[in-house]
Amino acid sequence: MAPAMRAAASVPFWLESEAGLLVALKVQPGARRARLGPVVPAAAAPGWPPARLRLAVVVPPEDGRANDAVLKALAAWLGVGAARLALRAGGQARDKLVLVVGGSAAEFAGPLAAVSGAGEAPPGVTTTGAR
Repeated sequence: MAPAMRAAASVPFWLESEAGLLVALKVQPGARRARLGPVVPAAAAPGWPPARLRLAVVVPPEDGRANDAVLKALAAWLGVGAARLALRAGGQARDKLVLVVGGSAAEFAGPLAAVSGAGEAPPGVTTTGAR
């Protein structure tokens, strides 16, 4: 992994809140292949983590279908039901903030650490490395 990518991977793309775990995503709808990762740095924004986890979905951004695909992929990767996820920000943007209701970084330590170091992905979603 390139030095810049290693630095980005070490910056968290999640925040813990009273409501649960907030996960920041950089989404690519309409992609050729579904992919998860890498972690990329992002501009500072109040209430957002300092990085984003890239998530590519093959579904185009039409009528909220890409958002549904994003939540389904994130739920599969974390091993939770989709009912535990809520889109908090970015409904029509590529930067999205998703709440895992009642979640914590400790609960999802495995998936969070794995993707930070180019690890596991949900079924049908492959992890990408640095380019």
